[in-house]
Amino acid sequence: MQAWEQFYEMLGGVAATLLGLLFVSVSINAETILGPAHTHSRHLAEQAFQNYLMVLIISLMIVIPTIEPATLGQTLLWMSGIWGLWAISRAARSIMNSEALGWIRLARRYTVTLVGFATLIYAGIQLTKGAATKPDIVAVGAMILLISATVVSWELLIKLAQDRYARKGD
Repeated sequence: MQAWEQFYEMLGGVAATLLGLLFVSVSINAETILGPAHTHSRHLAEQAFQNYLMVLIISLMIVIPTIEPATLGQTLLWMSGIWGLWAISRAARSIMNSEALGWIRLARRYTVTLVGFATLIYAGIQLTKGAATKPDIVAVGAMILLISATVVSWELLIKLAQDRYARKGD
């Protein structure tokens, strides 16, 4: 695992930076993102937050000098399972509401996040079984979540711009 330490330090730094930028964006646009009429924007912010936070926590866990692979695996299983269920719940609510988007587009967006969590669950199972050489699978899952969060953050930025320009046009 030590061979991966620099990678996870960098990954955690990237996730923390992007999470901070998401906080700034939500703070500046709180009414638009968190208002009751803007469930789509709120779900985008929640999904990005959840994914960035998961990547940050994984990175922090892996650089703990004394963490055993089995402990890391069990933690990944619990976290990925619980947060994966949260993502499924949010996806189901979004798809049922359709939120003015097609359910296919929403399903596609959430599928990437769920693939990231499924990859982490697989890695957690492998690490729990004693396959100590699986930080590469953890890295793949974390990168999927990081990419998904960044794409979702971009979608949120575009949605905010569209809302702002729509208000100016009124």
